[in-house]
Amino acid sequence: MKSSRASHTHVRYKIEQITNDTEQINQILVNNAPDIIDLLTETLSLRQVARKVKRSPTYLSQVKNRKQRISWETYCLLVMLLEEGKK
Repeated sequence: MKSSRASHTHVRYKIEQITNDTEQINQILVNNAPDIIDLLTETLSLRQVARKVKRSPTYLSQVKNRKQRISWETYCLLVMLLEEGKK
C-alpha cells in the first residue's frame, strides 16, 4: 500500500498537470477564437453568428479583438458552426 506522503505527492502532481493543461487549452481558445470568428464572418454577418451561438455581437467583437476571453462553451459552439458550414 502506498504511503500517505507518496499519495499526496502524486495528487499534487496531477493537480499541477491539470492546471497546466487547462492553461494551454485557454491559450488555444484565446489564439484561435478570433480566426474562427473571421472565417465565419466571411459568409455570415457578426450578428448572424452571434444569434447562432446565443451571444451578443459586442461580446464576439470583443473576443475577436482579444479584449474579452471566450468561454469554452462559446468556443465549442463556434467550432460546431464552422464545421456545419463545411458540409
